[in-house]
Amino acid sequence: MLRRSRVLRNGFAVVSASALTASLIAAVPASAASPSADIQVTDSASTLFASNGQLVTYTATVTNLSKTDPAQNVVMKTGGPFAGVKASPGVSVSCASGSGFTAITTCTTPSLTPGAVVTAWVRRQVLWLGLNQCAQGDEAWATSDTFDPNLNNNTAYATVRHNTTYCNR
Repeated sequence: MLRRSRVLRNGFAVVSASALTASLIAAVPASAASPSADIQVTDSASTLFASNGQLVTYTATVTNLSKTDPAQNVVMKTGGPFAGVKASPGVSVSCASGSGFTAITTCTTPSLTPGAVVTAWVRRQVLWLGLNQCAQGDEAWATSDTFDPNLNNNTAYATVRHNTTYCNR
């Protein structure tokens, strides 16, 4: 609570900035704190090693690690043509993608509840461009309109190695 100042200037009390800030913070109830949701992304491949032309399925998952707040307007992207999606009960999700080697799949959900998970699969054919190319991979990432206290776990990678003697020495 602000104490009245005895000094008046033009009819207004003069109050220090620190006293005003402390009073404003004390006036905001704890329940009015901004929501936050830590979304975590993982990415994996169906195989560790692949030959030229082999189909590889990448599995990208986004999880809301928050114990209390939903993550609003979550968007997850992963490389490759869309192959399927699964979500926790009660979670609405839609996915779309282009086609071909450079396709990106985008999955969106209006609200990812605490502990809820969305998993999307993409399938890509491995095309090794040269003998010395030893690895290819996928990157998955997600964003949310809700404040995320840990951005370090919003991107994940999965790697597939070329199944050749040159690369496996």
